[in-house]
Amino acid sequence: MIKQIIIIASIIYISLNVAVLIQGRYLKKEAQKYDLNNDGFITGDENTIEAELAMKAVSNDTSRIFAPLTLIPISGFFSLIIFLGLYIYRLIVTNKIKE
Repeated sequence: MIKQIIIIASIIYISLNVAVLIQGRYLKKEAQKYDLNNDGFITGDENTIEAELAMKAVSNDTSRIFAPLTLIPISGFFSLIIFLGLYIYRLIVTNKIKE
């Protein structure tokens, strides 16, 4: 029973961290679209409102940095809910079979 909870929590944890990584890479790609001379900075003519918003989204990365720590209790919570749902479902199904 505990082994199942750990497996479910691990799958959820890894999935959420992968989603965070994908989002971070997406934001960096979006910001790189505004870097026309590929020097890694947005300067001069490249500096637009959209470019500033894209760079701000990339630089506001506190949640992405702390994601590996903050997703531990979240994945544990969701795995517990999934496990309890499956457990209740099994109880209902086994009781119907016995009747």
